[in-house]
Order: sequence, then C-alpha cells, then structure tokens
Amino acid sequence: MTDIFEVYDRHGARLGLKIEIYHSNIVDWRLTIEKRKNLEEGCVIVDVQHSDYKYVLAKAEVEFKEWLLETNGGY
Repeated sequence: MTDIFEVYDRHGARLGLKIEIYHSNIVDWRLTIEKRKNLEEGCVIVDVQHSDYKYVLAKAEVEFKEWLLETNGGY
C-alpha cells in the first residue's frame, strides 16, 4: 500500500471524500480525489494524469497532503 492510500484511509470517510483511479490507452493513468458536497456535485481537490503510475501516485500524494495542511491543519 502506498502512502496516498494510507493518508486517504485516515481522512476519506470523515471528510466525505471519494477517490478514483483510472487507466486507459487514451488518458494513461489518472487519480482524482473529490470532496462531495451532495449526491450531484463535488469539488475536485486532486486530479493527476500521467503515463507513469508511480508518478501519478507520488504527485497525488503531495497534492492531497498539501490540501490537508491548508484545510485541516495537517495530515
């Protein structure tokens, strides 16, 4: 398990977050984390796309931790 999933696991349910990981030949790897406002809409807080999945996981981890520092005072 990479650190992004450990951090998400600690905060995801409490903050109402949703994580999605997607891969295709067209858009490569993509990871998004969204804060749900209600069933119809949400606010994307992390959106990383790249051909290298390790890059996607590392970049998403940094962006997610930065968001947690700004909005929750830490991770």
